[in-house]
Amino acid sequence: MRLTAYRLRAPTDPTRETRIAMWMSTLLIMVNQDNIDRNGLMDIASAVEAAGGRVIDVDESRFAIEANVATQELPTISAMEGVAYVRSVFNYFRTLERVA
Repeated sequence: MRLTAYRLRAPTDPTRETRIAMWMSTLLIMVNQDNIDRNGLMDIASAVEAAGGRVIDVDESRFAIEANVATQELPTISAMEGVAYVRSVFNYFRTLERVA
């Protein structure tokens, strides 16, 4: 089976957004609270969003972040300063869809 990510042509309605088909992962990101750069939990959550992810939950008592990201971004998130551990909890293929 050959998987290809591609973009649809721009929609005729500019208020609608087009998503591309790709592999996605739900991640559990454990943050080291004593990291060298002093990146806090919210700093790392912001960096995950900047990498194209969507933060689902931030657990301040456990220093954990749950997020949905494109699977190809997993190495980038794992290499972030302050990230102690990344577990891919669930992987799925997101099909093409149009969202308002």
